[in-house]
Amino acid sequence: MLLGLSTSFNFSLFALFLTGCFAGNTIVAKGMIGELTKDDRSRALGYSWYGIVYGICGVVGAVMGGYLADPDIFVGVPVLEQRPYLLACSIGWNHCLRSLQAPKPGQKGEVVEMAVSTKGYNQIMFDSSEESYAPALSAVPRKSLDSGATRRRISERLALETVASPEDSEPEDEEDMDPNQDFFSKHIRPYLNILTRRTIVPLSLYTLFCLSNAIFLTALSLIAAAPVAKGGYNLSQRVAFNSMFVYAFMKILVKGFYYKTNSVFGTKWTYRLGVALMLPAIFFVPFSLVELGKSAGEAVASRDTSELQSLVVRSFSSLGNKIHDGGYEVPVYGLVLLMCFMGTGDGLTYLSVVMLITDSVPETQYGLIHGLGGCLASIVRTIGPTLGGVIWEAGGANWVVFVVTGLIVVGNMAVSFLI
Repeated sequence: MLLGLSTSFNFSLFALFLTGCFAGNTIVAKGMIGELTKDDRSRALGYSWYGIVYGICGVVGAVMGGYLADPDIFVGVPVLEQRPYLLACSIGWNHCLRSLQAPKPGQKGEVVEMAVSTKGYNQIMFDSSEESYAPALSAVPRKSLDSGATRRRISERLALETVASPEDSEPEDEEDMDPNQDFFSKHIRPYLNILTRRTIVPLSLYTLFCLSNAIFLTALSLIAAAPVAKGGYNLSQRVAFNSMFVYAFMKILVKGFYYKTNSVFGTKWTYRLGVALMLPAIFFVPFSLVELGKSAGEAVASRDTSELQSLVVRSFSSLGNKIHDGGYEVPVYGLVLLMCFMGTGDGLTYLSVVMLITDSVPETQYGLIHGLGGCLASIVRTIGPTLGGVIWEAGGANWVVFVVTGLIVVGNMAVSFLI
């Protein structure tokens, strides 16, 4: 809401900074899905639906944000003319308020097996006292209680009560403890304890995936907008948007079928399949620019959006069709085809690496592992665009940045065999 009310650049940056500090809600969702699902099949289905909803909201949100921030709809409204993001940010602010309406303990509709985060990093507290536990059980159908799976999960939760709290092992005289040591033991040591070979490999895969993705999207935007004389495609915004829409659409579509794919190949090989599908898109994008015999100054690029519509009916041989205007040609439908490969690989890889991270620790440490993974991803997603721009400028050719990205993906494939 601060961003929507802002009328200065510096205050807008401050608002964006605050937004980024509290934008880790997906980490909570990943951990909850992992806790609610007990096997790979149900976990794959849960993360598949998570990916679908997240992808759809990402596409719809981007379209809505672009429309609501259009200055043309603010003409004659001084408040909105001075605050162009107020309308879009108000909708997001309203959703945040609605999300605060969580059910209170004992409220009708509360889930019995709700995991509650506590100060202790290695346990889940589950209130099984007779006063609070009995009413909750009475709301569960008797048939569900008689099932072996339900009784087993309840027994596991009850057993956690006997686990000693981290506070029990702390010295009684806390005044004598060094404040720095106390901070280290409470906030740093839990993360160091989970850094084993079993967790470092999935975290490395996730970090490399996010880095290659950030560099690739930056390089793709640059090559799409750059003049043909400088190795770009000089595409119109409409064609570039349609190409990226295919990329986003394929990610959503693939996530819908992820459950079936994972049940056939398994999590590890589904991840490797996704990485293998991304490689053609990364390596072949810069080589879609075809010289037709004229100088770069006379070069033109195809902006015909009908080429996108005819993607399905065109064969691979049509990738060599020439533009009658001469110069250079950009087979846009070939670019879209590569985006199909990239979107498919992206969807398979992302959900698989999330499952690998979840499987690397017990459920009591889902918050820690996904929080650490989200932190690493945020770092490389911040560095990636800058690194992509630097490589584009310093590389001297449009293919250098894509080859660097491809090498990162190849390294990603190699690391996956360490699991």
